[in-house]
Amino acid sequence: MSVARYLLGLDLGQAADYTAIVALERKPEVTGHEESWERGHRMLRPEYRDKYRVVAAERLPLHTSYSAIVDYVAKRVEQLRGDCELIVDATGVGRPVVDMLGERDVPLIPVLITGGHAETVDGLGFWHVPKGSLVVHVNTVLAEQRLTIPRALEQQAQLVHELMAFRVKKTKTGGNTMEAWRESDHDDLVLAMALACWWGETHPTEGEPFEHAPRKPEERAAYESERLERARDAAIAKNLSDEWWQR
Repeated sequence: MSVARYLLGLDLGQAADYTAIVALERKPEVTGHEESWERGHRMLRPEYRDKYRVVAAERLPLHTSYSAIVDYVAKRVEQLRGDCELIVDATGVGRPVVDMLGERDVPLIPVLITGGHAETVDGLGFWHVPKGSLVVHVNTVLAEQRLTIPRALEQQAQLVHELMAFRVKKTKTGGNTMEAWRESDHDDLVLAMALACWWGETHPTEGEPFEHAPRKPEERAAYESERLERARDAAIAKNLSDEWWQR
């Protein structure tokens, strides 16, 4: 499965809020191989664990017009020449920008952030994602040390500050509410990053199987022996299931 190298999360700000865009570079790391046999050939499918590095974190100036935001985002997507996926918060004021980006033929994944528990996608292609899911995926990649925020990043201090205030708490009714999530004037960067993390974790890198042919003579001999045994077993099974019963 081919996946994009870059993930761009876009959080649209309201009148007094910043619009933020965070770009993650996805770096798949091979953690092992899944073995299978196809037509007598040993196949290996690499298993990956994605790591991420924040390569850009930007806040657009307050009161930037929607048209200017669309121009800027379209330019960034074009610079990456299709090797990126744009995930946009379409909740509230985000919907008009989603429509404008669509008119520019900018490919994107629109997300409506909900207070529920299940992730769904509607007939228009809008993902309905619980706030808690976004938080969990950010916390997971951080806890597993799979997310790097370089010190040289321009907004590094602000992003880390927002992450420190990033919490999930239970209500008396058992639901989830987000502290510092749309309750603060400055949670735009962490939300943009959370959108990118969520998409990366729910649509991870998957390896394509390839034939494994050992190089050492003793390994090749063992491989050929096992291949012939499997071919023999397959032939016997076919005879038993097809021809033998009809005799």
